[in-house]
Amino acid sequence: MRPERTLCVQTSRRPAEDARPTPDAADLARFEWELTRDRWWWSDGMYAAHGFTARGVEPSLEHLLNHQHPKDRDRTKEAFARVRRDGRPFVFEHRILTEATGVRTMILSVSAHLGPDRQPRLVSGALLDVSEARRLHHAAEQDSIAGLQAELMRLSAAADSRELIGQATGVLMERHKVTANEAAALLRRASQTAGRKLPDVASELLYTGKLVG
Repeated sequence: MRPERTLCVQTSRRPAEDARPTPDAADLARFEWELTRDRWWWSDGMYAAHGFTARGVEPSLEHLLNHQHPKDRDRTKEAFARVRRDGRPFVFEHRILTEATGVRTMILSVSAHLGPDRQPRLVSGALLDVSEARRLHHAAEQDSIAGLQAELMRLSAAADSRELIGQATGVLMERHKVTANEAAALLRRASQTAGRKLPDVASELLYTGKLVG
């Protein structure tokens, strides 16, 4: 289970000003929705998937829904309403319409990050274009989608882990007045001492202020 996140640490980097692509997911269509301020951030891949020049429009749920296939629009709208209301994640296949590319088949994966009050504060997600897989591997459709969905989840989880570790490193730098390398070493040492994964140690530091070990 992924750790829940709050927006109390380093929120100045989020959304829509900084696209902050990650090494493994630079071309992935990713988005974030800060619920408290109703602000969206889209990656360059997200703009491209919807037929926009990067930064050409202000990202929003309305723009996202307007490019849905009419038969998929209500389902997508209801899913976003649920994740905003109770934090219920979802993954499903849907279609996007653009003038440039016509109909594209996408896997939409969305999850919520809860605040201290256990209410959704941030919604994040990603799109994976599986149109080519649909065309080339129609007979093995379900197996192909399952593999692509797993890869999407892996990339998303890896990006979240790097972000947690980066934020925790920044906290330690400020707290101990050390360099980034020294702060990262403190975090690794705590992980090894406690016998816990580095993202878990980083998450606990962010949410409790305590460094285990």
